[in-house]
Amino acid sequence: MLSVSLLLLCNLLHLSNGAKPNPGRVPDEQRLYRDLMRSYESSVRPVINASHTLLVDFKLILNKIVDLDERTQVLTTNVFIEMQWTDEKLCWNTTQYNNIKTLRVPASEVWLPDTFLFNNADDGATGFMQGVYVLLNSNGSILWPVPVKLKSSCKVDIRYFPFDDQECLLRFGSWIYAGRWMDFQSTAQSIDLEYYIDNSEWDLVDVAFKKILRPKQFSDSHGDFLENGTMVTMDDHHPDLVFTLHIRRRTFYYIFNIIVPCVMLSVLTLLTFWLPPTSGEKIGLGLSVFLAFSMFMLLIAEEVPATSESVPLIGVYLTTVMTLTSTSVIMAVMVINLYNRGGKTTHPPVWIQKLVLDGLARVFCMNFDLDKLVKGMEMVSKLYCRSKLANHKAEGGAEGGGNGYAMHQQKESTEIEEDDEEEVWVRRESQKKKDEPQAERVPLRNMSVCRRTVNEESCKKLKALADRKKVIVEWQSIATVIDRILFWIFLLGTVVAYLIILVLVPNSKPEYKEDNTRTRILYKVVS
Repeated sequence: MLSVSLLLLCNLLHLSNGAKPNPGRVPDEQRLYRDLMRSYESSVRPVINASHTLLVDFKLILNKIVDLDERTQVLTTNVFIEMQWTDEKLCWNTTQYNNIKTLRVPASEVWLPDTFLFNNADDGATGFMQGVYVLLNSNGSILWPVPVKLKSSCKVDIRYFPFDDQECLLRFGSWIYAGRWMDFQSTAQSIDLEYYIDNSEWDLVDVAFKKILRPKQFSDSHGDFLENGTMVTMDDHHPDLVFTLHIRRRTFYYIFNIIVPCVMLSVLTLLTFWLPPTSGEKIGLGLSVFLAFSMFMLLIAEEVPATSESVPLIGVYLTTVMTLTSTSVIMAVMVINLYNRGGKTTHPPVWIQKLVLDGLARVFCMNFDLDKLVKGMEMVSKLYCRSKLANHKAEGGAEGGGNGYAMHQQKESTEIEEDDEEEVWVRRESQKKKDEPQAERVPLRNMSVCRRTVNEESCKKLKALADRKKVIVEWQSIATVIDRILFWIFLLGTVVAYLIILVLVPNSKPEYKEDNTRTRILYKVVS
């Protein structure tokens, strides 16, 4: 019984002592971290032998293309960058630290490659990669994952906008270390797209990778040639990794919001040719369409960069349709001028009548029977003159009295159809003078002369009016034919412009090919 009590007491004392923290006990990770950092210097390249080259494996994981600002020519992307290298001073024996194989430490505590984005366009960033933690392995391998939003400069080619492709570069390299001391490489040889999210405006067509050698002094940003053609040694070049993004614009937005409305406006421009010249709306409709095209031109000017190197395809398209619209207004002015020209000039030249009314009118299935129309107007004039003459005869017969004059009038009515009205009138007056007494002839003759003069002037005015009407109809017919010809010319020009600008040119743009000769440099190493 006593032994059992002693055993229980010992267990209680042991448990009470184990529940209390032991100030002398250090966690394994803390002990490992303290041992690794005891004599570690983060500003020194982590190689034991200074002649060795430190290899840094660079991996770029593209998450999303956020935006490409054409005006500022800045590409915004979300990427994950993973860099891996071996730190010879950060190795440990896992058996001494309770089999700890990996250790996460603040990135500021270890040496990091000075990775720099050379085409950085972010005003608030330095261009250097910055991460929070690194992952240490027991063999000295270090993994540095860096999630970052990059803003890089991208030269935008707007020649085929909005059917354009763009090639944007992401160029990484060391700012300080030459290739002799630190060399960048990419085992993946491409961009990792496993976590890529599609962009609503751009399609990712292709990605490419290349490694270039950048001398300390070079002629341009691509490092095409050495200064004065001087060969350099390995100490004088910097290895850069260039990742190329080939993206293509999605055109549905621009087709639906710009091109389709412009096509509809072009149809309205065609309708101006079907408006009659007397309506007064041919010019007004054309000017309204021109102002609408000007508004679309201003909208496009806000989207593309202000550059004189090239003109966007949609700008060429809008300029072309604006030119066609201006031409339609000029054509409308010309047609209206021809249409209203008949009241101010004489008959059109004979060659114009033959060319337009006899030739082109038949080609465009337009029939103008001017002879029939003119004969109708002349018949109206003759009937009017005959009517006046008949009234004058009737009044003259009443004044002269007698049925003999009525019989004589019936005879003269037949002569009117065969002879000239004036000649018949003279014979009638002579007959009246013979039949009337001398005393009555003088006042009746004066009255007849006045009536004759009035009738002659009325007939002359009617004939002049008929001739003027003929001139007006001729010019109006010519204007109508020319208006129809200009309509077909304008329609043909519009269709050809649409086919060339919106179909042929976008489909004939050069295919994307990676230009290795632009950025790759070959060196001869001088011993």
